[in-house]
Amino acid sequence: MAKEANLAWGYVALRVAHSIVQASSNPIMVRFGLFAASEITMLGLLLKGFSAIYAAKGVGSLI
Repeated sequence: MAKEANLAWGYVALRVAHSIVQASSNPIMVRFGLFAASEITMLGLLLKGFSAIYAAKGVGSLI
């Protein structure tokens, strides 16, 4: 559970940083890097969620 919470807060921090960069100086490559990092973090959360679903069904864990 702690790992998922850390991923979720990391996602929030990356999205806030993305918004701050967009509202201030707005360099596209920096924004893209923050956006890509947040999407990779969200992918990690999705994989953990799917893994929990499969584990609950007795299929086994994906991760």
